[in-house]
Formats: sequence, C-alpha cells, structure tokens
Amino acid sequence: MRDEQSYASPGVDANDAPRSFLKLFAAVAVAFLAVVVAGLGITGSYTEIWDGGYPYVACEFTFHDTDGNPVSGVQLEVTRESGVVRHHWPIDDFYVGRVPVSDKNGKLTFHCCGHSFGGTCHTYFHVIKIGGCGAPEYTCNFLHNGKLVASVPFNDLAFAPESQSTRQDRTIRVPTPEQVYGGAAIPAVDDLPEVTREFKIVTRSIIVQNSEGSITRP
Repeated sequence: MRDEQSYASPGVDANDAPRSFLKLFAAVAVAFLAVVVAGLGITGSYTEIWDGGYPYVACEFTFHDTDGNPVSGVQLEVTRESGVVRHHWPIDDFYVGRVPVSDKNGKLTFHCCGHSFGGTCHTYFHVIKIGGCGAPEYTCNFLHNGKLVASVPFNDLAFAPESQSTRQDRTIRVPTPEQVYGGAAIPAVDDLPEVTREFKIVTRSIIVQNSEGSITRP
C-alpha cells in the first residue's frame, strides 16, 4: 500500500482542507450573526410618544411613636429624583409658604390634583429603553425636628391598587400654577380657588422611633 503522504505536494500540509473548512464555517457563522443582530436592530427598534398622568389623590398619613402616642410637627418635603425640592407639582398643597404638618393627632394630609405627564421613549432590541419611558420619580420625605423619619415614593401612593384605597368627594383650596410661579405673593389659604373632585384616598401609618421611621400598611 502506498503511503498517502507520497501524493501530497512538497510544502502542502494534509490538514489544510479541514482548517479551511473551519475557517469557512466560522466566517459563515459570523455573517449569520451579523444579519440576525442587524435584523433585531431594525425590527426591534422604535420610538413611542406617550401621555400619562397622576390621578386626583389625597394622601393621609398618621404618625405615632412606639408607645402609640401621636407625633405632631412632622413636615412634608417633596423632592425630585435628583434630590431637588419640588413645590406644587405633583403635590398641590406643598409650596413656598405652606408645608403640610402633622397635627396634634399625628395626622398629615396632602393632595395631588391630577397632573399630566408624558415623554418620548426609544426602544432598541425590544428591551433597551432610553429617554422618557415612565412616570416621573418624586419622593415624599417626612421630617421631624429636622431629622428624616420616613421616605415614600409618591408613585407608590398615586398608583396604589384600588384594594388599598377608597374614594371620596372633597373640596380643597390650592393655588393655581400662575399664583405659584407668577412672582407675586401667594394668597392666604382661605382666598385660594376651590377644587371639588372625587379623590382617591390613600392612608399610611408611620412609626417614629428616634431618627428613623417604618411604614406599616393599614
């Protein structure tokens, strides 16, 4: 039997054929993946312009200490996601010159009078989202004697399930945006325009202990 190597030309490796096949296979695989990725980029990328809004919601918080005694003097502070204080929007009765404070019974109430929002959301590959793709983020901070005792995302209150809220017609007095941002002094509460609507009522209880608080569902 002849040696198979005798048929190979000098300087030619007998393994060149399998190696060439592997290189060709790799090139085809890379090209296929490139086509798939490009296809996903085209079919899975889109832009959506959307509108949303906050409902009319009344938030009723009760503060008490570990012995069950009501805690008065707890103040509301509303901040953006960046930490900057935000007056009047989305909480209408929190503005310069007026800060909701818990009373002698430990009750603190504030309202949102149905504000609209929206945005432009860019989606890539079906899952990567960039831009304004959801409700804005605000935090309701509660301070007592200058110390933070609790923080609650406002969206958790505004969009609380119906099973955790009730509804009630009520009339409140809050300033208009023009009165808040117009530069003139905001009138006294009794001189502000009335808003009469059905509000979603959301209640929460906060235990104040030293400089920290904890939220318990009613």
